[in-house]
This record gives sequence, C-alpha cells and structure tokens, in this order.
Amino acid sequence: EVMLQWNDGTWEHRAYWGANRIAWGDDGTPSRRFMGPLPPAGEWVRLEVAVDLVGLVDREINGMAFTLFDGRATWDRAGKVCRPVLFLDTDAIDLSRAAMA
Repeated sequence: EVMLQWNDGTWEHRAYWGANRIAWGDDGTPSRRFMGPLPPAGEWVRLEVAVDLVGLVDREINGMAFTLFDGRATWDRAGKVCRPVLFLDTDAIDLSRAAMA
C-alpha cells in the first residue's frame, strides 16, 4: 500500500493506492480515501489527489507524509496544481449549423 497524508492541524486527510493495510482513518472518508490499485512497479507515476476527496478545500496544508506498507518506493517532488475554473457562456454558442447525428 502507498499512502499520502496531509496535515492541516490534524493528519486526518489521506489517500491510498493498493491493498487496505494501513489502519489509519475510516475507509471511504477524507481520512482514508481509496484511489485505485498500486501503480506498476519499476515505473515513475504521478500520484494526484483532488483536495475535495480528502477534505482539504480552502484549508492551509502545513505538512505532508509519504507512507508505505511492505515495499520500497522512490519519491520525487511534491506540490500542488491549481487549475483555473472555466465558465462557459452557453447562451453565446450558436448550434444552429451543428451537424445532426
């Protein structure tokens, strides 16, 4: 199991990949969110977690932990990605010439 943890005053914000072996948090909640199977061994993989899945929307993060159960991993840079919110003005789109399927 690979687990990422974040601290905003508590460590109750976790995401994990692989078998459910680290008994921290309540599975299926922001304190322990399953993200899928373990990434393939021997490859670099980017692990991404949306803040809403682990209860960190509008929260200040002051720590991060990288946790493993039974195995080895090499970690690289950690950070955050801010994606802009796109607002689409659907009233301004002219679909009158759109091809009908």
